[in-house]
Order: sequence, then structure tokens, then C-alpha cells
Amino acid sequence: MKYPNANIAAVVLSFLFVTGCFNLTELIQPPLEVHLYTLEYTSPAIKAGPQANFVIGIDEFTTAPNYATRDMIYKKKDFLVAEYIYHRWQIPPAKMVSYLLERDMRSAELFKGVYGCDNLTRTDVVVEGCVDKFLENDTTDDWQAELALHITLRDVTAATAADSILLQRQYEASQPCDRNHPRAFAGAMSLAMERLSAAIIEDVHTVLMVRE
Repeated sequence: MKYPNANIAAVVLSFLFVTGCFNLTELIQPPLEVHLYTLEYTSPAIKAGPQANFVIGIDEFTTAPNYATRDMIYKKKDFLVAEYIYHRWQIPPAKMVSYLLERDMRSAELFKGVYGCDNLTRTDVVVEGCVDKFLENDTTDDWQAELALHITLRDVTAATAADSILLQRQYEASQPCDRNHPRAFAGAMSLAMERLSAAIIEDVHTVLMVRE
């Protein structure tokens, strides 16, 4: 028994495949959404003190090669790391960190002025930094957000490079995630950044007040 309708359908499908008008992968499932994350927290409340008579510039931070990416990096076990496919940072970590430190320093109102990397020529001192670690550590039962920053405070008016270094210090923070999920990692990293930002601002203020 012949089925003319079936033959016609087969011919039509063959035509669609040949001409590229029919995408089987789109029929099977829709494309997966890539989720973008950022750091969010209120500028830390720094203990009020006298305003340091210095204009500070925040240079755009550099990044350790491992974290020079928008990928969300996680550590599965010793010597083994990976990145999420459908979860990424909205902008690279170094840009987020340097912007947030600039914002927090301005909010603290402990300095005569605070500028970003576009106005460094108008400053007395410059904060330079490197993001040494920006990692989700999954090697424990509760995931941890691990952040490490290397900070240098430099006097741009100093006569020599050696005299220009006012502060050089490593800052590290580890914050547990409230659940094992990339969004919780972003939340924990936000808290870690808030802690380090407060510590950096207080140290920079202390160093500059000594030079008053």
C-alpha cells in the first residue's frame, strides 16, 4: 500500500535540509543562556578621621595570568582548575576591583580627592595593584571565594623610584559561599572585596597622615 503524503513529506524535509532552512539543533533545544555576574556591596563604613591632604589616583589593576579572563574560575582539586561554560563575569576581575576601590575611597571622604586611571596626572599619589587570586575553591564541603590583591602606594612626586614607594602589601580574604552555586560565589566574592577594600583604605590613610 502506498502513502503519497508520506512521500511528499520526505521530499519536503530533504529539500529543507539541503537548502539549510531546517536546523535540527534548534528543534531539539533552545540555545542555553549565559549568566553574567558582577560584584555588589555597599561601600564600607570607614571610621571617621581627619582628611589626608592628598589627591589619590587609582590605576587600573593588572591581573595574574590565571585570572586575565572573564571566565569564572573554580578549583576542583590540587593543581586542577576549570571554568564555567554558562556563567561568566560581566567585566574582567581587575577592572571590577580597581573601580570598586576607587568608588569606596571616594565614599570614605578621607582624602582630598580621588581619581580613576583617566586622571592620574592630577594626583599626588597613585594606588597600583594586581589581582593575584580571584577563585572559587571547591575543595571543601562549603565552597570558598578566595581573593588576593597586591597593593602598592606610590608618591608620583618622589625624586627616585625607591623613594616613591610608600606602601607595598599583600591583602587576602576567604569568604564561604552560602550555597554551592556560581551566584553564591559572586556574593561571597563581593563580601571578600568589601573587607579588603576597607583594609586598604585604612592603611593608605594611615600612611598618608604620617606624611602630613
